[in-house]
Amino acid sequence: GTAYALHFIVEAENAGYSVPYSVKENLVKYVSGVSKGWKPMQNKPLYVIEADVAAQAYRLYVLALNGSYDLGALNRLKEETGTPLSKCLMAGAYALAGNREAGGLLTSVTDYKSGDRSSDLIFGSELRDNALRLQVLCILDREAEANMLYNSVASELASDKWLNTQDIAMALTSVAWYQKKYGQP
Repeated sequence: GTAYALHFIVEAENAGYSVPYSVKENLVKYVSGVSKGWKPMQNKPLYVIEADVAAQAYRLYVLALNGSYDLGALNRLKEETGTPLSKCLMAGAYALAGNREAGGLLTSVTDYKSGDRSSDLIFGSELRDNALRLQVLCILDREAEANMLYNSVASELASDKWLNTQDIAMALTSVAWYQKKYGQP
């Protein structure tokens, strides 16, 4: 939950809102500390290990959004078994840190498999995951793939389907990223 809070503090600040310095710095220190202390799980079911890797990838992505890159932690994480979403978030973090070639970690927007059990352990959903992937595609300047995902995310937002707060927040944020970068489709 703390990385999620930091993510939206960073988004708010980037949108021009005033954010109390101490709130943001405390979040950065905490998320950075958890990230630095992270060790790969062993002797657990694969979906539990993948969820743990995804949570670490998200922490590193959010820290990179803040400009607090941890290339050592990213390099260690790259060696672990991760889901396509984990690899996508790592590609985004590397790109934000200036290593655009690491975008190769993200092979295709079709890599996501719906119903991934590891997503359940980190309160993920297909919409939330697609929204995060859309942000990374914008960072990597992959407009054609971003357009595909934008249409999917926007359609789900416009539907009558019940969505939780996290899904709505991530989806609206990624739609805003897309529109800021590429305009209205």
